[in-house]
Amino acid sequence: MITLNAKTTGSGTLATLDTTLLANGSYFITLNATTASQSLTSGVDIVVQGDYKPGRVLTTVTDLEVPAPGPPIQIQRTYDSLVRGTSSDFGYGWSLGIKMQLVDTSIVDLTEQLADPVEVLFGVQLGGGTDINAALAYCEKLIENPAKTHLILITDLYEGGNAEQMLARAASIKQSGVNLIVLLALSDSGHPAYDSQHAARIASLGCPVFACTPDQFPAMMAAALTGKDLQEWAAAEDIALIRSL
Repeated sequence: MITLNAKTTGSGTLATLDTTLLANGSYFITLNATTASQSLTSGVDIVVQGDYKPGRVLTTVTDLEVPAPGPPIQIQRTYDSLVRGTSSDFGYGWSLGIKMQLVDTSIVDLTEQLADPVEVLFGVQLGGGTDINAALAYCEKLIENPAKTHLILITDLYEGGNAEQMLARAASIKQSGVNLIVLLALSDSGHPAYDSQHAARIASLGCPVFACTPDQFPAMMAAALTGKDLQEWAAAEDIALIRSL
């Protein structure tokens, strides 16, 4: 990023800063000069801006998708070569991003409200439509790498649109390599409330289908992201799985 000119004597260019290799933001550059009798230090603040980064490598992987007639969540990891020297929970250069949209018969982005994803997910109230097929279709367009995508459908499976299209879309998503998980809706009393025929048909695709409380949801997400067998996880949590037809 900084190319030094070791041959400079007197006045001239000491170094060249290549901002195309830096992430945009504020930086402080320090220059230390030492002679036989003294040492001097000088500094300057700079701001790097602009999108011209020809050597930049930027890639995003979707780890988890949670669509529903209510709120879908999308969790992504992004690698940026400009911050490859910065370590985070996912390693050097990686950062975590979460997106969330609400769907009933339209879509609203709530990504900025995700300081507490579980609170938003289970606390939001919608009404006026239950188009599960439309929610699946919307999230299907966001899938970039099926083999690395976990898609969690939170629903009662009472389809207000075309039920056969909904089931066919679920089958297509599963066959593409996506890890499709169905979390059944809970009633006000805390008991599962769902269309049993649709639940059994989706279970027959090889998808885990079960009810999950808000308290269990973070552990379920962690199990999905780490590649654990969710049927074994559900059994260990004493959660009953829906049997296939």
